Amino acid sequence: MASTIQNLVKALMFRAPQALGYDDAMRVARSMRRAAAKATRFNERRCSDFLFSAKDEREAEKLDKRFAEQCAALGCKAAINGDPRGVTFRIVFPDTDDGLGFAV
Repeated sequence: MASTIQNLVKALMFRAPQALGYDDAMRVARSMRRAAAKATRFNERRCSDFLFSAKDEREAEKLDKRFAEQCAALGCKAAINGDPRGVTFRIVFPDTDDGLGFAV
């Protein structure tokens, strides 16, 4: 996992139009990874648990919105996947031409 965080920090420092310093990039990367892990848990519960409540749905929507806002602040786009079998959040950098983006 440390390598995933380090790769995300490097991407935020060097590929984002609003490039960040190391400390800010680390803070944003950790926040994004926490949000992605929590969103993945919500996606898994949404597909397999009958106890997924309206409160859970609102919390999941807030996570998606927060991630999209973080990406917009960096000058990037957010790609959000609600399917628990794949990557939940991806950052699409402007220099990415494939549209897949960087997995968080």
